[in-house]
Amino acid sequence: MGIADPMIDYALFSLSPGSPSLMQYGLSPSDIFFTDFSGCFWLYALGSDLGLLSDPGANLGDNVDALEVLIYGDLDLDGDVDIFDWALFQPNYGTPFGATWQQGDLDGDGDVDIFDFALFQPAFKTGTGPEPIPEPMTIWLMTAAATSLLRRKRLAA
Repeated sequence: MGIADPMIDYALFSLSPGSPSLMQYGLSPSDIFFTDFSGCFWLYALGSDLGLLSDPGANLGDNVDALEVLIYGDLDLDGDVDIFDWALFQPNYGTPFGATWQQGDLDGDGDVDIFDFALFQPAFKTGTGPEPIPEPMTIWLMTAAATSLLRRKRLAA
């Protein structure tokens, strides 16, 4: 306890005014970042998109000064991985690029695919205890993945 496990623990955070990373990438202390503790971090939301004063690269504007530890798979950030998170994940399944963590891109590669589902499914629960996603949803996702692979194979031929 008290030690982050890479690729298991996740966090949202901001950087302090004067941070070399903010200056180097033209970002602001009001911007929010995401990390999986693997040694990398990604932009999660621009401060301007959150309604905060932001002046990229000039270290002016609002300073969020925050850290939030995320529950893996909690897409709606309510502290629980449940059917509401599934409702955010499911319609984004198959998004080929540009997806965010809140849309279900749990592995940080920009899309929502079977690899993200493999990370989401163990965290999913309803009520008070963990339960697997119901079988029909699993069948649907496997069918969608197989169909996608078949389409790609036909296009390549």
